[in-house]
Amino acid sequence: MKNPLLIGLITSVALVPSQAAVTDLWITEVDLATRQVEVTHVADETITLETALPFCHRFDYATSIPAETRFGPGESKLFTIANLNQSDSDLWLYQDRNFGNGAKIISGLKWGPDANVGRTGIATTAGKWSGTDHAVSTPALPNETLRLIGPTPFHSQHWSVESSTLGQHPDFLLTFTQFDLTEGAVQLAWEGGLPPYQVQMSASLPPQWLTHEITSDLAATLVLEGNPERHFFRVLSNDFHSTTTARYTLQFIATWSESTHPDSFPGDPHFSPIVGGAHNEQIQFWAPGTLATEGIESMAETGSTSAFLSEWDNASAAGQASSVTFRGSSFDSPGGEDVEVDVSKQFPLVTAVSMIAPSPDWFVGVHDLSLFDEQTNQWRDQVTVLLKPYDAGTDSGTNYTSGNADTDPPEVITEITGVPLQNGGTVTPLGSFVFTRIQ
Repeated sequence: MKNPLLIGLITSVALVPSQAAVTDLWITEVDLATRQVEVTHVADETITLETALPFCHRFDYATSIPAETRFGPGESKLFTIANLNQSDSDLWLYQDRNFGNGAKIISGLKWGPDANVGRTGIATTAGKWSGTDHAVSTPALPNETLRLIGPTPFHSQHWSVESSTLGQHPDFLLTFTQFDLTEGAVQLAWEGGLPPYQVQMSASLPPQWLTHEITSDLAATLVLEGNPERHFFRVLSNDFHSTTTARYTLQFIATWSESTHPDSFPGDPHFSPIVGGAHNEQIQFWAPGTLATEGIESMAETGSTSAFLSEWDNASAAGQASSVTFRGSSFDSPGGEDVEVDVSKQFPLVTAVSMIAPSPDWFVGVHDLSLFDEQTNQWRDQVTVLLKPYDAGTDSGTNYTSGNADTDPPEVITEITGVPLQNGGTVTPLGSFVFTRIQ
């Protein structure tokens, strides 16, 4: 492995030029409280697993990284090990289920006071751990995790108890492109991230980072002090906190009224509680041209959110959506309602819906809306979405107050372009969703 002394953005090892290999999948953080394990791909090639990679933990041998899992350059993924011991144990990621062969260990660690626990001896003999009596301290606080801070995961001194950063790594780690040592100085160059960059160096383990330069360039030269073999380097990018997570106020501004949509306008015009949250591209809760789920049908016909939230919980359990959702209150139209939504690089898309009431099965909403600007590599400050009316395709009523008439078989979700929402040949938006970043 080239440049073993380099470590990269915040807690993550710098990407090392190499062919994609399972040996470049390192355990980089372990949360004993939530039983989540972060695995990071430390090479600059994309890898797709041909076979499952099992975790070996003396209380759980069933968890694996599934075959066909894809890791991009520097990408981190989270896995849950249900029986992860919180006081004294070990954890190893293997190439296969031959747990007695230390050569099959990819990475891992030992924590807690007891010596030679589990596979620690096997890992030590294979050079994958620093000693049978070496261990990482056990976290004392619920928000603390075991985190890789050194250049490799194979030594207890390369690990530390730190505040949790699980799920906060960006998917575009800094990559070192140059590491030249000449006459007591090191020349570094890198790519990725956003300026300004903090160039830091430490001559000890655990690292005591000192900032030697703040620069907007993609290169720096540092003069070494003491023993060059004991120097470690990292570059902190300005984009770590700014692109990891964001919080928005979602302002639901309803303008639907008798003056904007005069045809057969109903009494008691209102919208049901807005409901939604953040998710990734692996799940789509609704979209024009697709059949409505039970949750969308129930929301569009009755305003109920329970079935929709149940579907969201299932997606969250599958790692496809955030466990945090938002639900507002019903309100008269014209009118408004504000909720807050948290997004992250893990869950960057927003879906939100609300029933047009009264109506057979009509609703407004957004689906799969990204608040992250890929061109600027930043979260957008504000996004406004004009609200078109949609028909869920589950009820055949044609007016606001039509009686119940199930559509059998159901039809796909469509934008409503005709009466009674049409006015003068066009359908005026019923309002807007305004997303304003507040954090």
